[in-house]
Amino acid sequence: MHKVTWAIVIVALGALAGILLGCPDKAIPTKAGAAVSGAIYTSLADGTIVNKNLYELDTDVYLNGGPGPHAPSSAAGLPEGWYYFQVTDPSGQKLLSTDPVKCRNFHVNAAGVIDQVGQASLLRRIRGTLVPVECSHATGIDQDHPEDGAITVQLYPFNKTPNKGGVYKVWATPQGCFQGDPELVDNPELQFHGFVPACSKTDNYKIKKNGPIPPRSVLSIVKVDDLNFNGIWDPGEPKIGYDCAETIDGGGWPIDVTDPLGVTNRCYTTCANGEDLTLFLDLVGTWTVCEGNVDHWKQTAVYVDGVLQPLSQCVDVPIPVLGEYHAVIFLNSDLGEITAYKGYDGNADGVDDGIPIEGFQLLLTGTDVTGAAVGPICALTDSTGTATWSHLVPGDYQVCEVLPLGSWVASTPTCVDVNLPLRDSPDDPPPSNDDAIFLNYCVTPGVAMHTKGWWQNPNGCEIIANHPEYLAFLNGLAPYASGTVYTNAATDNCTGGTCTDVVLPFDSNSELGCYIVAPNNQGDCLGLAQQLAAFVLNCLDQLDSRDGIILCPGAPQDMTTQEIIDAAIAAWESGVDCAYWQTVLDTLNNCGLVDYIEPNPCLPIVYPTLCD
Repeated sequence: MHKVTWAIVIVALGALAGILLGCPDKAIPTKAGAAVSGAIYTSLADGTIVNKNLYELDTDVYLNGGPGPHAPSSAAGLPEGWYYFQVTDPSGQKLLSTDPVKCRNFHVNAAGVIDQVGQASLLRRIRGTLVPVECSHATGIDQDHPEDGAITVQLYPFNKTPNKGGVYKVWATPQGCFQGDPELVDNPELQFHGFVPACSKTDNYKIKKNGPIPPRSVLSIVKVDDLNFNGIWDPGEPKIGYDCAETIDGGGWPIDVTDPLGVTNRCYTTCANGEDLTLFLDLVGTWTVCEGNVDHWKQTAVYVDGVLQPLSQCVDVPIPVLGEYHAVIFLNSDLGEITAYKGYDGNADGVDDGIPIEGFQLLLTGTDVTGAAVGPICALTDSTGTATWSHLVPGDYQVCEVLPLGSWVASTPTCVDVNLPLRDSPDDPPPSNDDAIFLNYCVTPGVAMHTKGWWQNPNGCEIIANHPEYLAFLNGLAPYASGTVYTNAATDNCTGGTCTDVVLPFDSNSELGCYIVAPNNQGDCLGLAQQLAAFVLNCLDQLDSRDGIILCPGAPQDMTTQEIIDAAIAAWESGVDCAYWQTVLDTLNNCGLVDYIEPNPCLPIVYPTLCD
């Protein structure tokens, strides 16, 4: 069962048969001028909607509330709190309710539905004595939302409407917004008896015994998915609404309608029973129709009575006389998003290492399908390494990275062309593209690689003497754990004397220096161990870690320094490929000043100018 509200009717455009609908939900305030969500509407005591809001008896009419008929599942109900209600003629000028305002109260719970009426009483003279008598209104159980504790509230008592067609208007407003005295039946000195239109909800209904329905204007409101963004309702482009080919979270698109009194009510577009959302209007004057905001949709056109209007969320519909037909058509299309990724490429092979980089600037530019230029739009990557541009019209775009200050190098193209396609049907998801992937690494420039001879000269000897931990590290490696090496009385550049045979492990910088220059014909792998000692010293002295890569022509570009050390030790232990690894290490030690790829992003990432 679908509930309806206010002075609006869903009708078949041909037969004009439907339901007198109330469309609230622009926000009901707690203070004058504020607004609230949700809707009020009339029903029978059990919540059943009456066709065209046309009731048999005064006592049949009950007040109901919630998100509103045809609302999406995500739509909000009425805000929690206490409310007052009143019954007037359609213009709101004539108060028809006959009991004090305090008797006409109800409460909305956290689920957004009416769940109770407040206790109120009047003093009545009974047998000459003033006695308090309960004056709260009768209630019913709302069959649509019993799980939320929803009830309905009887509007009676009220006087007969002066309207010739028997039309009544019910108002509801938060008690914090009411401007009159709730002890009184009427507050005639206040406009609309103390109910402020800007923070009230209304719904019109009719009692049959009051006579035939007078002429009313009809306003049809349609929402269309403009799949190709051309601002024209082309064949095959579907309507959006409850029970339409396309819905918003299972319901209709929110539409706010403001009557000439200034009361704003929310409706939802619909295709139920083949009928568009059509409103029966009982007041002359200017009516304002506004489409609600729905995320990731963009208006492409709006028509009033077939005439294209400037793009606007709201349009005015003048109603000079009752009995006219008017139509408002909003065209919208689903926007898309582009997501780009920035990752760290610690081995410079163009393959993501799974380390996202946060804080990188990316620029989006392009041309959308309407021909409009887009961008440049700057975005910073987040902790997942991604940057997303939302609310984009389909089109052809380009994403480019902006390298920060420092020694950052791109291992993939710095710009990527991205197409954001149009949707072919309403069943297609919003357009998206995540093809833009950027990989980078940062280097420490000017890392000094020294030969094994350099480490035996006074400069190298001094560094080793100042860093005993270097010797300790070398002594922990297999090639230097034990053994004796013949030095052939080479010159000891650390002391200026003559080298004696070296007994491993190393005891001093002098012993290490003599080891490095010892004749390497004392075993096939001694030359490898000597070059390895120099390489390890270079790494210990120049690098913060051994997990990065040294960029040296002729040396492996796909191995970290630690992996090279491990491979050289394995060759020394097995006696296989010693000559190869001796050559590799010799090449590295003779490379001079090199760039070193850091194993992790260089932080902080700094730009001379941040994104706007």
